[in-house]
Amino acid sequence: MAVMDNDGLFSSIPRLIAWGVVFPLMALVLWLAWNVSSTSRDVKTHWPLVQAQVVAVDDTSLTLEFPLQGNTVRGEVKREYAFKNLALSETIPLYVNPANPAQTHAVGFGELWAGTIALGVVALFLGIVGLFLLRAGDDKMPARLAEQFRRDMQAAQLNGDSFHDSDARPPRHEDDGRPIELREPSESWKANVFWGLLFGLLALIPALMAPPETPLEKYAWIAGGIAWMIFMGLSAYRNFGRKVICDAATITVSQAFASARIALGDVKRVTREDVRQQLREIDEIGMSRRDKLRRMDTKAPMIMYVLRDGAGKTLLRLDKDMQPPAAMRRFLDRLENLTGAIG
Repeated sequence: MAVMDNDGLFSSIPRLIAWGVVFPLMALVLWLAWNVSSTSRDVKTHWPLVQAQVVAVDDTSLTLEFPLQGNTVRGEVKREYAFKNLALSETIPLYVNPANPAQTHAVGFGELWAGTIALGVVALFLGIVGLFLLRAGDDKMPARLAEQFRRDMQAAQLNGDSFHDSDARPPRHEDDGRPIELREPSESWKANVFWGLLFGLLALIPALMAPPETPLEKYAWIAGGIAWMIFMGLSAYRNFGRKVICDAATITVSQAFASARIALGDVKRVTREDVRQQLREIDEIGMSRRDKLRRMDTKAPMIMYVLRDGAGKTLLRLDKDMQPPAAMRRFLDRLENLTGAIG
């Protein structure tokens, strides 16, 4: 009887996403960037530069007059971007299409290259995401479906062991004192990538395709989308390489941008908290009891273990699914020996 290789199946999923979704999307964005940059290069190279003077002004448009090929040409432009604050008789440098003088383009780095730069940043972000997915596909990932039952059983055992007398000082778990190494679950950085792409592209694509009547709002959405994707990309990079090592004296958090070292003796209390429930309670502030009871929420809990010092300050937050599960169990046993029951 044939046996399905779950490890191979699940380790290939990131590669399928990379080659089937992320890289084709990156290629599309690069093609758009190339077309936009080609247009800008053509304007800068082949359109003559003239000095245009404002000869008429109204609420929505300007009439410009400029010399072109020995003739004086008049053209009308909308009051936006570089033309927005021009007054009567002011002059402005313009690129003019010699084949169609009605087509003009303002001079300036931002006017020529802003679209290309924005698309280039999006393509770069997609390329980084694709590389992350390819690298994740090279690792031996656990078969999530096959291990889910075992994880649930371990979580139930952890919860059951937590309800005991916190006043008992002798160690409740055997501990050989060897270092314990934990890794962030892959779902953490994958969630960063997913939400970064989703909301980033939702902000960028409509803004890039929007008409130019509202330049401030358009560039604000572009900047916001790029900033969001950069932030989530950095978060994914941090979570991708995050390790927690606990020895007999310290907890060392090794991650990009913000590594930390915590003395094990500073940990006085450990609690098991549902972050999603906390957010739900904040959202329900001011809601009537009846509305709360009628509200149906099918989202799974998001459990974190929170380590605090004697003053209640949060020292560290760890996902309940830190890998490998056996090491996470040893880590929690060590904390219980130190602080008593996990609340």
